[in-house]
Amino acid sequence: MYDAAPARKGATRESTEKKSEPSNERMQPLRPEGYSDAVSTTHHGSARVLCTAPHSMYLMRGTDVHALESCTWLIAREVAAAANGTSVMWSGEIRARYSTHDSVAPRQYRDPNYLLRTELPYDSWHAALRDAFATNTAGQWAHFDIHGRADVGAPHEQVQLELSTKAVAAENAMPDAPRLAASLQQCLTSAITDGGFRVNRKPRFSGAWVNRSRVTNAQQSALYGHFGVQLELCAHFRKQLHKDEAMLHRFAAALLSGWSVFAHAEGIDAD
Repeated sequence: MYDAAPARKGATRESTEKKSEPSNERMQPLRPEGYSDAVSTTHHGSARVLCTAPHSMYLMRGTDVHALESCTWLIAREVAAAANGTSVMWSGEIRARYSTHDSVAPRQYRDPNYLLRTELPYDSWHAALRDAFATNTAGQWAHFDIHGRADVGAPHEQVQLELSTKAVAAENAMPDAPRLAASLQQCLTSAITDGGFRVNRKPRFSGAWVNRSRVTNAQQSALYGHFGVQLELCAHFRKQLHKDEAMLHRFAAALLSGWSVFAHAEGIDAD
């Protein structure tokens, strides 16, 4: 439902986070043997930019299957590399194991966008985020959480990219969160319009759960006082970024420029 292949029956979109309150079902114990090895952190440099792609394999969410969002891990890795920052994602071995329609990660591999707050102290993905932030405590981080969304309608009618900083507002009530969104939107629009793509300025997905017992990936970084941004890229746009290296570089540069412009305007050290 989020990439070229059809989703499995029962596949669900994380955006139910904004439309209805999820159940608080009890899940299996955290930190099974080998779970920490399933999360891979790559330090491309020391810049305070973190990129993640939590849905790069099929994951259980409650009783539903959350579909794989193709190319997201590649995009996250390239943006992190361009920024000399850090990327956190599922390891290549784990992604390969659970990347087909007939293979879904067992329940102990938590969906990082669907964690209970009470699970955070014990979860390996959250530990990877926390440890990444600890490598550079000189200032606030930008966290770009890369997701996929479905193509809807004809290509010229589609909204190929949308982003939200509402996770920051939800956790910290930061009044500057909308200004970050505006800065990113402006820079991204300039970078991708020539390719026939556009940015939705009224995103459908907020990146913050209505049910306060759960947190998204972006909310987790906001808990540490950093700027979590959830980006939703449609399948057509992701495929284009995957095959067009120049466009991918423009996309990465636009994100970093938007963050830098905002940070300097707000007196935040983004270097």
